[in-house]
Amino acid sequence: DILHLLPKDYYHYRFAEYGMDISRSPTQKGHAIAIALKHLGLSKDDAISIGDSDLDLTMFEETKYSIAVGNAKDHIKEKATYVTDSVMEHGVANILKELLNI
Repeated sequence: DILHLLPKDYYHYRFAEYGMDISRSPTQKGHAIAIALKHLGLSKDDAISIGDSDLDLTMFEETKYSIAVGNAKDHIKEKATYVTDSVMEHGVANILKELLNI
C-alpha cells in the first residue's frame, strides 16, 4: 500500500481492486464542470453528466441531466435523472442515442 506516500492534501478513492482515482483536495468533478460551463458561457441545462461512482455525484449536481450506468451502485442510480445499461452493454452510447434522437 503506497497511500501513505501521498501528501496530506491529496484525496484517493478506490473504485476497484486495482483501480483508484487520486486528486488534490478539494478537486471534484462537479467543480470542474461548473468552471467549464462558466468558461464556455453555458448553463446546467446545456450539460449531461454520466457516472457510476461516488466521485461522480458532484457532477450530477452541476448538470440538468445526470445518467448512471447500469453497473453503478444503487445509491448512485437513485441520484441520477436517467439510468442506462452497463458500460459493457454500451450504456453511454445507448442513452445518448435515445436523448439525442439518433
